[in-house]
Amino acid sequence: MDITEILKIPYFRQIIGGHREWLTNYDKTFLKKWDDLFQNNPEAALCEATTRQVFEELDIEIEPYSNNGGPDFKCKKRDCSSFTERYMT
Repeated sequence: MDITEILKIPYFRQIIGGHREWLTNYDKTFLKKWDDLFQNNPEAALCEATTRQVFEELDIEIEPYSNNGGPDFKCKKRDCSSFTERYMT
């Protein structure tokens, strides 16, 4: 699915807007990295944005983690921390 088709779908526009807004709370390089991913691999970018949304809905503290190929997110719930990478085949 190309970007034009993705942006026609209200659900995807909501996911994209929410993720971009969330990223503005962090170093500006995270938003640039995600925007570049969306341009080059929109399905992977949507997977990352959806992963973040689901974790937030589960009351998991989540923040962007890596700008250099490592895990996408650092997550914490109560006293347990972990790192998460979105995965696309």
